[in-house]
Amino acid sequence: MKDTILTLLFIFAFFLFLPVSILLLRDRIFRSSRKRTAEQVHAQSQAYRERMLHPQQAEVEAEAGLLPERLIKMYLDRELILSENFDICPPGKK
Repeated sequence: MKDTILTLLFIFAFFLFLPVSILLLRDRIFRSSRKRTAEQVHAQSQAYRERMLHPQQAEVEAEAGLLPERLIKMYLDRELILSENFDICPPGKK
């Protein structure tokens, strides 16, 4: 009976406690390197906004080919491009 309990404890430690401990340790190590200050978050948000308002159409077309006319028109509508929670669907699907 004692051997059975020790075996179950070993299995529990090996398959549950050890992996969870390793993942928590990894998160603690890498979390400190991912922390961003309020200024960094604001700068990243502003950079994203600028990319949305001033897309580099020529660079994208050079890399990926011609862009659809609908996509180009969408970027011209500033209110639409800065709105949140909108869906992009295939033509004819709503």
